[in-house]
Amino acid sequence: MQSLPEFITDELKKYHLPCNKKNSKKLRAFFTKQLKAQKKWENAQEKVIGRNKTKLFDLTTLQTLAQEKNTISYLTNLSIKEAGFKKQKLERLAKEHAEKAEQEEENFASFALSHSQKEVEEFFQSQPQQLAPTVQQEALRNLKINAIFNLFFSMDQEQKDLFLKDYQTNFTPAKETYNNPLWALSQERLKNPDKYYYTKKK
Repeated sequence: MQSLPEFITDELKKYHLPCNKKNSKKLRAFFTKQLKAQKKWENAQEKVIGRNKTKLFDLTTLQTLAQEKNTISYLTNLSIKEAGFKKQKLERLAKEHAEKAEQEEENFASFALSHSQKEVEEFFQSQPQQLAPTVQQEALRNLKINAIFNLFFSMDQEQKDLFLKDYQTNFTPAKETYNNPLWALSQERLKNPDKYYYTKKK
């Protein structure tokens, strides 16, 4: 069992939305309406927390609610609005990325079908290869970067989690990015790291 406030906090964190009164109030109104429509509200168990009563719901009900299309759409739109972007722009960027990736796949398939395996291998071998740094060089570089970063900036756990989540979108299959504004939102944040992933020390 889980209380509605706990569920709301989990959903805010999942979509990287600020856990403030304004957002909590919005989600409470949204989820309350959904639970009432599903006839889950009236018969829910109640628990006293401090001076207030709160309703408890089984995890299956809440997980199903979180995965519903209108819930995902509502939280996606709220996340985009909170970040200061327009949904139409993000959808356009996602579509353009997917189409570009699909075109590149088609071009490669066409090239591979019209050339022998040897010619394909020779083509890739002719492409410039970037030499990987040695383990020692990489460790030294990271040490220098960390020293400079820690001198001027700070990063809390929430900012770290957001960066790692956004960075993973670089490896999202092209088909999954099509018309996916949350993917585009992550990509836009990656282009502006100083706004989202760390804070300049005063």
